[in-house]
Amino acid sequence: MQNQQFASLDHIVEHNNINLNLKSASLQEPQQKHGKVVCGAIALFIIVLLLVIALVISIALVFTIGVKATRSDESSNTANSTSTILPVSPLFEPCNCGCPSVEPLFSDETAAATARIVNGETARAHSWPWQILLVMYDPETKLEYRCGATLLTQRHVLTAAHCVHGFFPPYMVLFSGQHARNLSISLIDVRVVNKVYIHESYNSHAHNDLAILTTEEPFRFDTYVSPICLATPNSLLLQANEELVAIGWGRISGQPETFIYPEYLQQVKVAYVPASNCSRILEPTTVLHPGQMCAGRPGHNACSGDSGGPLMRRMRLANTGTYYWQQMGVASLSKDCGWNSTWPDIYVNIPYYYDWIMATVKRAV
Repeated sequence: MQNQQFASLDHIVEHNNINLNLKSASLQEPQQKHGKVVCGAIALFIIVLLLVIALVISIALVFTIGVKATRSDESSNTANSTSTILPVSPLFEPCNCGCPSVEPLFSDETAAATARIVNGETARAHSWPWQILLVMYDPETKLEYRCGATLLTQRHVLTAAHCVHGFFPPYMVLFSGQHARNLSISLIDVRVVNKVYIHESYNSHAHNDLAILTTEEPFRFDTYVSPICLATPNSLLLQANEELVAIGWGRISGQPETFIYPEYLQQVKVAYVPASNCSRILEPTTVLHPGQMCAGRPGHNACSGDSGGPLMRRMRLANTGTYYWQQMGVASLSKDCGWNSTWPDIYVNIPYYYDWIMATVKRAV
């Protein structure tokens, strides 16, 4: 820019000298008049020089302001873009969690237990909006495996470790807002798992049977998709025979070699079995781990395919009277789906692992 401006000044100076020489040669004016012309030319040169300097300064100012404005706009655009990206949500408080837009219904609300997943009851469509259908695919055997899971945040899903052990992204897919077991694929409802966090002490006995999955793209919360509230170590303790609810797309018959699955999501009311009572039922063949809990009724069980799904209780907010659902456990083990026994099912105890869940959600970003 400076070279162009200096070139312009040289051109102006040379042009004035030519004019002066032409006037001197043609008119033969006196020396005094010639001196005045020279002084005028110098004055004109100084004025032009000052104008050019002012022009250069103006252009520099305009350029500088323009750059700052551009950077300001870019920063503003970046800020605006960031604000539209869904952040990793914290775990929520009622009723930002656990409050379905569609109220769950049971066939007989007056009965203590009215349904079971085995030969059970179809849930009201979209009444459990935190329920996730987890599908794993083995590229070697070409086999597909399914489990349940629950939505904790827009990017974090809780399930059983045994469901995902041995599987790796991207062969793990999460379906939200799903009612039918037959997959209805929508880009809005499907998320691919990008990271898997299995409890560090998980073992083949299904002890510490927990895992958290994350997605690159966040889930979109709406009428059919929202998170569940988790029970904490400070939550009210469960009482013997307290009513709980389990849900899933697992087998509807415990009969051996019978693989009948429901068309739609099933729900079952079961009862909490205290650890001392459950241990007496399970021992000596099965020893209850401190992080495990029991729930069930004779003939009312979870079954294969329900693993990873939630065990829930209905809670009420004292200040508003609003009801919400709180996850107490994660479906883990079943003796025989109630086919030849009255054993309760074994679930992972959420309050026992609450600190691990929170720490994992915090680091799983």
